[in-house]
Amino acid sequence: MTFEGVEESISIGGFDIAWYGIIICFGMLICMILGMINCKCIDLSRDHLTDYLLAAIPSAIVGARFYYVIFEWKNYKDNLLSAFDIRSGGLAIYGGIIGAAIAIIIMAKIRKHAVLDLLDFAMPHIFLGQAIGRWGNFINQEAFGSTTDLPWGMTGSEIGSMPVHPTFLYESLWCFIGFAVLYTYMMKFRKGKGEVLALYFFIYGIERAFVEGLRTDSLYLGGIRVSQLLSIALVIISVPFFIDCRKRYNKKSVLNVSPDEVRTNLSDLADEIRAEENGESESETDTECESAEFSDEECENIEDNNDSADNVKE
Repeated sequence: MTFEGVEESISIGGFDIAWYGIIICFGMLICMILGMINCKCIDLSRDHLTDYLLAAIPSAIVGARFYYVIFEWKNYKDNLLSAFDIRSGGLAIYGGIIGAAIAIIIMAKIRKHAVLDLLDFAMPHIFLGQAIGRWGNFINQEAFGSTTDLPWGMTGSEIGSMPVHPTFLYESLWCFIGFAVLYTYMMKFRKGKGEVLALYFFIYGIERAFVEGLRTDSLYLGGIRVSQLLSIALVIISVPFFIDCRKRYNKKSVLNVSPDEVRTNLSDLADEIRAEENGESESETDTECESAEFSDEECENIEDNNDSADNVKE
């Protein structure tokens, strides 16, 4: 697989537009359309979803840039204005997710919406956006891995002579799979709030922890790959988090019984008790008739008298 011949931008009226930005915007657009179609599954109107998007998208861009600049501070400390030039590249997905999550949480508190419902709804769409957005790395010839002799190793003018791991492709394919899994779970199997978020932590954390170890452009804190460390932490957190979400759902299901359901259950129980009492009464009458050797006509009179007594009690 070769990068040769791929332009990084297109020129419109003398203004260069990077393919990376176009691909990112395309991914956002697809996610927005899908979100508008499905937002009612969490009782969210399209108007409210639009408000959340208007807050989350700019926050994601700011968060992605801030995260990158913090861990590449040596490249920006002497020219702070360059930190605001996102057209030169330098966005980190974890920073984008954190930025978007902060915006969603703040708005949810203001609008009194369930935060975990919103984050659950967001995660499949984030996976899809990541899967599409990673192809911007293909255009820029970046986010690749170490050298490899595997048949799908890639080369290009910015890479060198030896084929390298197409780590952008690994992540894109994994994110498409993650989107399919989370979207299906969200629409058909989700019970407790937060379960989809926990699954995202687990699925993406596993992939990113592995792929980050192959990359040659990782962000470091000391000698530690920041994204790899964060990914491992997410995987560890995800399991008890998912279990807790399911426990809270089960507990709420037991406690959340309507008064009508209580009355219905009590009425059914009373009917069962009366039926059992009537059955025992009939059994006692039959036993008395048999033991006293009454005639059939006398037994019928005894049963009629018992029925009359029961009616009086009722």
